[in-house]
Amino acid sequence: MRRPRCSAATSSPWPHQSRATRRAGWGLAAALLASACANRGEPAACLDRRQQARNLALAGEIEQAQALLDRVKAECGPNSAADIAHVTKLIAEKTAARREKERLEQSQSELLQKFPSRAFVEWATARGGDIRGKLLEPHCAERGTPEFGFCEGQRSDVPGMRLRYWQTQPEAYRYALATTRPPSCQDLGQYRQVRTWSRGGSDFELCELTDRRLRHLSALIVHTPPEAYEMHIFSQDYPGIDPEFERRLRVIPEAR
Repeated sequence: MRRPRCSAATSSPWPHQSRATRRAGWGLAAALLASACANRGEPAACLDRRQQARNLALAGEIEQAQALLDRVKAECGPNSAADIAHVTKLIAEKTAARREKERLEQSQSELLQKFPSRAFVEWATARGGDIRGKLLEPHCAERGTPEFGFCEGQRSDVPGMRLRYWQTQPEAYRYALATTRPPSCQDLGQYRQVRTWSRGGSDFELCELTDRRLRHLSALIVHTPPEAYEMHIFSQDYPGIDPEFERRLRVIPEAR
């Protein structure tokens, strides 16, 4: 016997019978249809729950999606089988993506710990040094203060990395790193050493970046014994608006 479908019929199965006979037939068909659908054990809320579980999985709410999917498995009938399989696969894919993201974040954290200057150079030279989007909440000095005109802030996920720039001339900027691990001009990639010198108990090294897209940038490395290091990557316009930093670039003979 053919299994009745859980949907309304589009035409009468008794086209040549009287109206009374057709009404009785429709009543019997409706009863059979209701019985067939009830036997599938598919509560009315199952469709909504399946869809909600899928949406939660897509949004990355994996735990909530799995809990709701478990409920669908326990309470809904065979009509849910295909959606259950789909959402199960979706949850597995999202779980794998989350684990890979966590692995990459852990790897980046380890890189920052072992080689902070390399991560610093990547951050500072991204998009040719362009500062847009590099700071979430830059702070600009108020009018009347000695620092008025400057904006600065620290990299959100790395407290030792900072960015400073002139508010009305954003192409004048300086990235700064403070670390206990020695940086090197070799971390810059293509570079040319300009000079080295010592002053006030600190050692200085000035290098120019020679990559075609980074030729407007220079780097200053400062080592103050025993284990204090600084690395600055700055644009060619920056020293002109920061006299204090410009003085650090000068080779001033120490008094004997």
